[in-house]
Amino acid sequence: MRTESRRAGLLALALALAARTASAHHTEQEHLTDDTAWTIAGDKAWRIGLFKAAVGLGDRVTLGTYIWPWLGRTPNGYLKWRFYAGDTFNWAVQGGLFRLDTAAFDETTPDPPVFTVLSASLLSSLRISASHQLSNGLVFTAVRVSGTVDQDTLRGAGEAGLTNIQYVGAYELRLSRRTAFVLTGRYLIAQ
Repeated sequence: MRTESRRAGLLALALALAARTASAHHTEQEHLTDDTAWTIAGDKAWRIGLFKAAVGLGDRVTLGTYIWPWLGRTPNGYLKWRFYAGDTFNWAVQGGLFRLDTAAFDETTPDPPVFTVLSASLLSSLRISASHQLSNGLVFTAVRVSGTVDQDTLRGAGEAGLTNIQYVGAYELRLSRRTAFVLTGRYLIAQ
C-alpha cells in the first residue's frame, strides 16, 4: 500500500508541474467530446477534469480513463475512434472496460464477486452551424459477474448493474466564445 501511495503522489506532482493554463475558448477545432463523435483535437493533446483524463492520439483517436473508480481499485479505460470526419457530419465508435474485484475490499469472502462492464457506442455529431451542434448515440453496456453474489456480500449495492441499450442525445448551443449551453439526455431502450 505504501508503494501505491508513493506512486500516486509522484504522479500528482508530475501532473501539477506539467499543467498549463486551460483554454476556455470555443473554436472551430475544439468540440465537446463527451457523448459526441468528436475526439480531442491534436496529436498528444490531453485533458484532465473532475471525472475523466484523456489524451488525443492523432486527430481521430482519444484514449482515456475515468478518475474516481481508480480510488476504489477499479481499473478502467475507453478508446474512441472517429472514423468519419466531415465538415457537417462526424461518426465515431467507442469502447470501454471497467473491472471491479470485490476481494480488494473484503478478503474474507470465499468466492468474491468480480464485475466486468464492457461498453460499445456508435456516435454521430451534426454541426448545424458554428453555434449549434447535435449529437446522437447508441450505447450497449454488457455487465458480467463472476464469483458468488449475495445480499450480504454487496449489501444491495450490485442490484442496479444490468446489461442494457441506451440512446444518448446531446445538444450544444455556443452563446459566446467562452460560454456554451449543453443539454444531454439518455433513454433506456432495453435491459
